[in-house]
Amino acid sequence: MRSVALAVLTAAVLIGVVVTPGAGQGAQAGQADQTATPQPPASTPSAIQWMDWTDKAFSRATAENKPIILHVRALWSRSSLWAEEVTFTDPAVVKLVNEHWVPVRVDRDRRPDIDMRYQVAVNAVVPGEAGWPMTAFLFDNGDVLFGSSVISLGDKFNKPGLRSLLAKTAEFYTKDRDKASGTREVVKMAFQRELATSRQPDYSIAYLEGITKDMVTEVDQEHGGFGDISRVPMLYTLELAGTVYHRIAKQEILDVLVKSLQGMERGAIFDRVGGGFHRAVTDTSWRVPEFEKLLSYNAPLLVDYLMGYEITGDADMKGAAESILSYLLGTLKDPDGGFYLGQWATAKSEEPRGTYYSWTDEEFGKAIPPAQERLARTLFNVTPEGDVALGPPARSMIYLGMGRKEAAGRLGIPEEQVRKGEAEIVAALARARSARSAAPPVEKAIYVDSSSSAAIAMFEAWRVLGRKDALEAGVATLDRLIAAAAKNPMLLHRVLPSPEPGVDPALALDHLMLAKACLAGYETTGEGRYLDAARDIVTRATTLFWGGDDIGFFDVVNDPNAKGYLTIRRQLPNDTAYPALNSLAARVLARLTLLTGDPAWRQRGETCLKQLAARTKELNYRMGGLGLALDAYLRVPTRYVVVGARNDSGAEQLRVAALRLFDPGKLVIRLTPGVDDQEISRLKLKRANRSFAVVCRAEKCSEPATDEASLRQRATGPAGTSTGGLKR
Repeated sequence: MRSVALAVLTAAVLIGVVVTPGAGQGAQAGQADQTATPQPPASTPSAIQWMDWTDKAFSRATAENKPIILHVRALWSRSSLWAEEVTFTDPAVVKLVNEHWVPVRVDRDRRPDIDMRYQVAVNAVVPGEAGWPMTAFLFDNGDVLFGSSVISLGDKFNKPGLRSLLAKTAEFYTKDRDKASGTREVVKMAFQRELATSRQPDYSIAYLEGITKDMVTEVDQEHGGFGDISRVPMLYTLELAGTVYHRIAKQEILDVLVKSLQGMERGAIFDRVGGGFHRAVTDTSWRVPEFEKLLSYNAPLLVDYLMGYEITGDADMKGAAESILSYLLGTLKDPDGGFYLGQWATAKSEEPRGTYYSWTDEEFGKAIPPAQERLARTLFNVTPEGDVALGPPARSMIYLGMGRKEAAGRLGIPEEQVRKGEAEIVAALARARSARSAAPPVEKAIYVDSSSSAAIAMFEAWRVLGRKDALEAGVATLDRLIAAAAKNPMLLHRVLPSPEPGVDPALALDHLMLAKACLAGYETTGEGRYLDAARDIVTRATTLFWGGDDIGFFDVVNDPNAKGYLTIRRQLPNDTAYPALNSLAARVLARLTLLTGDPAWRQRGETCLKQLAARTKELNYRMGGLGLALDAYLRVPTRYVVVGARNDSGAEQLRVAALRLFDPGKLVIRLTPGVDDQEISRLKLKRANRSFAVVCRAEKCSEPATDEASLRQRATGPAGTSTGGLKR
């Protein structure tokens, strides 16, 4: 408690600028000051001379006895774009930074290792400060003095603006830096807490049941999703709900998945006009989005919607999946393989929120087909008053004000007619929106983690929807990422633009996401080179990031020359757009064990699983990644074993048929007589004159199936038991 008090005292000293309450107009406390006149980023010598996070920047800070200002930006965020275009081009700010600071700027997507550490550190020193942009004031060794997520230019509402903070903090650094020892203590404690254990390193069915019970209890019964105010899609919690439902067929578990997918599909987080989903919302009904559209969220959401469609047959879930797929293939796909980072929230920071994605009542009326006006006004909640969170002028988001069935009842027309009319309306809105001049730009950077996630989603889209273009995009992406891995002993995070050694990091998450994509590519295509690549990448990851049998994987390499909080190796225990690091590792290693027969992989996977479970304070709905890893180790997966000659077309048809069956976690194994006789014998399979497939649960295999119909029959079991039971 003493260290926390010291940190708070330090923060109070730094932000203790007295201003008149209510002085100024514009942004509220903690929000960007948007009353200044926007200026484009300066490129003259009078601009801030930003440096990369390198040894040179830290050496300069020490030599010149100056503190470091670290600015972490995410230009897809409107607030971040405002800081870039307005805040850091302000002449007073430029002068203060260049005279008294060593300025370091990083992109959060290019340097997630820096971003995640300084989010933790700043939030420890000034609780409640997190997000983008993030500005941190640092000692010359990288320790945090103070920081804030969004800072106005001038002093407002008893909070200092950036001009005041730059002057006051630089003075504090010069005269009183020794008084800030409390900040160092409290940040150290924040990182130590991540490695603290809450239980014995073990796992059991009770852990999975605890996570499942909490997600059933906490899901919003009206709109789906989780949380009281702002929301992001709980990507892996939804995947877990569908996976567990397939085992035990309880309606309340299915409701978690269905209500959440339906709620998002009906809300404005879904860009039904242009395709894909926005990153987050600021309300519980999914109607007030943060407008950036990121690959890292859309790829796993595609997997979730495909799962929902497979379970329910719901046409709207299929439509949402196809919308995401079209957006990824049409807007974010690079012609040479891979997918771009995403699309910014806005083209210009001074535009009112959501201008590109919202509609005035007049614009809406002009865009929709006259024959569909009655349906459009019934189905979509566009009004002259607009949405409170947007404007002026009054603008509305496009979301369903009611379900299609209710709209059909109100209008006295068939539901199918509603759906057909809705498609015409959305197509007309898309044509009208394409004429708008300021479409948010696409950030054409390719990163290993998000493109690996996209490759996995592409393989799923081929499996479920039969989309050949998705399969081709998945293969091209995987080949490009594998080629990038072959160029360096350490796979670097960025692929496009070309990475810079010393600036672009090597990350465990990249290695493990790429390994997961390689395993998906191997099972989808049957090409052994992808299994070889997965084995190689995991071997490299183990060499670079393995922390030992009492740790599991760390996120970064052990670098004796690391600066700031990069000297602290983290385990990334929480799900974000990606699963928690060691839950991802456990799933990859479990899969690799089954495909290679090497038990050493499973042993490491169990270490990852046990240590993550031990460090998880509370088993709740947020731990979807852990739940999926638990499922992988507690359950004996169903194996679909296809036996036939190497080039036998019948065997290939059976393999593809097995792949397309919905059975989360299943394994499709291709065996060739004369090559795999030992495994054929172990499974007690008899040779035959034609290709066949068997469905194996635990150690028992079905009678041979020689065509897709008989394979489907053998794959179907009693509700909740079609893939075998849980090991208890």
